[in-house]
Amino acid sequence: QIGGRQAGERECAPCAAAPLRQQGDREGIAWLTNQLGDVARRMGDDVKAEARYQDALAMFKKIGHRRRVNSQQVQEEVNLV
Repeated sequence: QIGGRQAGERECAPCAAAPLRQQGDREGIAWLTNQLGDVARRMGDDVKAEARYQDALAMFKKIGHRRRVNSQQVQEEVNLV
């Protein structure tokens, strides 16, 4: 079952990101990337999770999303390993 979920993530992530990219929704892409970090963490892949969280954090910084960048939750996610 877990392997199926990981395969599902690989298959669904590009599909979910495509409309966001077409719309230029950088915040939406950042949130999607963060959620993919959550999926990786639940699957036990802390290295992948941290990479996704770092990518999401960089995106939030780039768009100036101060509340997300400064949140305690983000700091915990990024420092998870």
